[in-house]
Amino acid sequence: MREEIRFDQVADDQEAPEWNPKLYVVTRKDLIPGAQACQAIHAFAEFQDKHPKEYQKWYKNSNYLAFLSVKDEMKLASYVFRAKNAGVLYAEFKEPDMDFQLTAVVFDATLDAREMLKHEESALKKNIWGQAK
Repeated sequence: MREEIRFDQVADDQEAPEWNPKLYVVTRKDLIPGAQACQAIHAFAEFQDKHPKEYQKWYKNSNYLAFLSVKDEMKLASYVFRAKNAGVLYAEFKEPDMDFQLTAVVFDATLDAREMLKHEESALKKNIWGQAK
């Protein structure tokens, strides 16, 4: 694993790293647009709760987000597995009203997360007719 800059390694009087660290909020394309947004917010709240120090550093020094979507639950779960193996912090949300399916995950603002997710599309992307894909 390559060396990463993380917000918990940035002193309070230092500026954020030049690469504009983003929290990666990832949901599923197979959910309707409103559900994608709601599930993403749930996962974001989970990240705040589970990783308060990292959240505060991100909020204070960057506040950039990437809102992405993947094909389905299996693809989302594969990113959770990869994040665990790479040591990337994350928080997942499993929707009780959907039989506790994995619906969204937030990954910490790291270079490994950026590399892992760089090929995924923005969430709620519209097609040429103005409809969400």
